[in-house]
Amino acid sequence: MGPPQAVQKVRDNYYLVQVLVSESPSADWRRLFYETQQDVTPDFPTRSVEITGSLLRFRSDPATVQEKVGRIDRWLERANRKTRPWPIALKSSGGIVKIWPAKLRK
Repeated sequence: MGPPQAVQKVRDNYYLVQVLVSESPSADWRRLFYETQQDVTPDFPTRSVEITGSLLRFRSDPATVQEKVGRIDRWLERANRKTRPWPIALKSSGGIVKIWPAKLRK
């Protein structure tokens, strides 16, 4: 998974954020991503992540983006495990991005 990028300001201190994944997931993989997760919270359900091609998009404030990226990384890994023995649809970096774009720190 690539580093998060703020692509649009939704409102004051709240942004549309996107991350790039290694390839566009299949419909079956998307279903697993949305429906088989265990660590879902009411304030950030899986359906709050939009999958378009090889981009994952979600809304966040700068303070919680790292937590959300970490959660998405775990969801990616779980969906990948569920798709085996077929080829893994997406490869996770296995780590959490630790730098938020400087323009959003203001």
